[in-house]
Amino acid sequence: MKHKANSLIALTVLTAGLAFLLVGCDLFLGGAGGIVEVNFGATPRSGEPPLAVAFTPIVQGDVQGYLWDFGDGATSTEQSPEHTYIDEGIYSVTLTVEPSSGDPVAESKPDHITVVRQDMVAAPIFITFVNDSDNPTLPALFVFARNEASTSDELTSEIAWRVMPSLGKGASTTFLYLLAGTVRAMWGDCNETPSLPANVGSRYAVEEDATGIVIVPSGSASQPDAIEVTSVVQVDSGINAQLFRDDKLFVQKQIVAYGQKATFIVEPKLYWGIASEIEEGQLLATADLLTDTFFELDLQGVSQAIVTLSGDSQTGFQFTVESD
Repeated sequence: MKHKANSLIALTVLTAGLAFLLVGCDLFLGGAGGIVEVNFGATPRSGEPPLAVAFTPIVQGDVQGYLWDFGDGATSTEQSPEHTYIDEGIYSVTLTVEPSSGDPVAESKPDHITVVRQDMVAAPIFITFVNDSDNPTLPALFVFARNEASTSDELTSEIAWRVMPSLGKGASTTFLYLLAGTVRAMWGDCNETPSLPANVGSRYAVEEDATGIVIVPSGSASQPDAIEVTSVVQVDSGINAQLFRDDKLFVQKQIVAYGQKATFIVEPKLYWGIASEIEEGQLLATADLLTDTFFELDLQGVSQAIVTLSGDSQTGFQFTVESD
């Protein structure tokens, strides 16, 4: 799944007998009679090396050829191949199919396979949200993290990591808080590096090699509890350094100029707030927030937590938590 920071407009263009569907930064190609959709599944999507993954195409129509690119330099022309990843990393996968008539159609899934040693992965924390409020129209509840390396108390770079679904009274939803995550950089409108596992105490450099702009490990961070991203590329408006948890944008530092670095220090804490309208991946500074104070959920030493919202719009809303 591609990481997206906001909702984007889809545009379809017909030219030379082909149909191009532009959805944000993604381009799909098909015949002029309609957009051809190609999808695929992979099992498992994460694990320790060596990791054997079975790939299955999900394609409609007559197809006469398949080409898989597993993201580690290996390819296959089998219809449903199995591929073994030897090295740790996060890999993007592309399936290109050749229809019986017309041009090839491709589907790419960035950062789709994660290969990491189990001793590098901390156990996830299970968080359950329960709506016990009496308000018939519940406002949007969002969850975000703070970058403790920031010297500002203003909500200048905080991101809505999760937005709770609309739930009736007594209903609940559960999600995971993963202590491990990934790091990448973006620049321009739709340019992004591949992702790498984000290890606390490590530094990463965004640089240019023979293949283009990439992000690579670059030794240790200047602080043992930090993750650092240094820019050694010259691009307009600098780079955006981004950390992800559970494939969702978690924290970021915008406009990191050439020769500068972004420092992330993220404690195991989540903050809960209320907005009239907000989307996952949206900057809090651009949302219509209904409060300037936030409920703090400390996850240090916690394996699971239940967060309950009570109250109503007349008397106010209250958060309570049970954890163990």
